[in-house]
Amino acid sequence: MTTRSILYRSYKALCSRYNFPMIKTWTSKGCSKEWLINETLKIEEQHNPTQKLRNKLKDYNEKFERMRKEKMKKHDELEKEIDEWQKNHDEWKKNHDEWKKQHDEWKKNHDEWRKKSERKWDELEELIMNQREQVRNLLNEKLKEKQLKQVRYMKVLKLKPGFTKKELKISYKKLSLKHHPDKGGDVEMFKQLNEAYCAFK
Repeated sequence: MTTRSILYRSYKALCSRYNFPMIKTWTSKGCSKEWLINETLKIEEQHNPTQKLRNKLKDYNEKFERMRKEKMKKHDELEKEIDEWQKNHDEWKKNHDEWKKQHDEWKKNHDEWRKKSERKWDELEELIMNQREQVRNLLNEKLKEKQLKQVRYMKVLKLKPGFTKKELKISYKKLSLKHHPDKGGDVEMFKQLNEAYCAFK
């Protein structure tokens, strides 16, 4: 371990070698080991170019190491951010794939439902058309039947198309008197007369 006396002798020798005035002596206040070390280094830096270069190189090395550590720290932070981003991206991609799968399934179901709906609608339209046709045919049959009955009733009552109610009553009374069962008329004919008169009444 370097003692204070050795440091003082080194300081004194350097001052003598470079003709540097001694700021403090052995008995001066503040002439401690730390002060002697600092003063010795100052004198060597001022009068020893090699030591000065070494100190500069040391400072450069320290500065470079400090910058390297900062760069490495930033690099690590950047790598961490990239990893986090990659993780989020993978999660997003997974969610996107699930969503696409659900969307494809929904589209498939929708297409099936649309086809079923179109098929049901076609069946319903066909059923409605058939029912309309049946109703139309039934109405036509009813109308023809009614027209035939009217023609038959007109023949029974001996009326012409476009007859009036007065002509209807006159013809009915005349024929009913003729075919009345109490007066020897035909019972069936009398029934037909009543049926025809009730239809036109």
